[in-house]
Amino acid sequence: MSVADKMGRPELTIVGGQPSKRGSGSLDVPTGIEKVLCEAARDDAFARRLIEDRRGSLESMALSDSEMAALGAVPDSALEAMIAGYHPGK
Repeated sequence: MSVADKMGRPELTIVGGQPSKRGSGSLDVPTGIEKVLCEAARDDAFARRLIEDRRGSLESMALSDSEMAALGAVPDSALEAMIAGYHPGK
């Protein structure tokens, strides 16, 4: 093990610093809320169901417990604003 590795710094090569080889480099980022907002932004009927019966409208969606809790805690007015402001690709 080099001194750079022991100190947590990148290994220097002729092309610059190289990150250590720890982990796979990929993150498991939850995307369920984004999918819900995208669906609500493109489907007015789903958006209305989401506001009126949040838990019922989300039964068919694959969401983590934390995503369900987050969506359940958002006030209706805030959720409506999130849906109105959702513009994928911008």
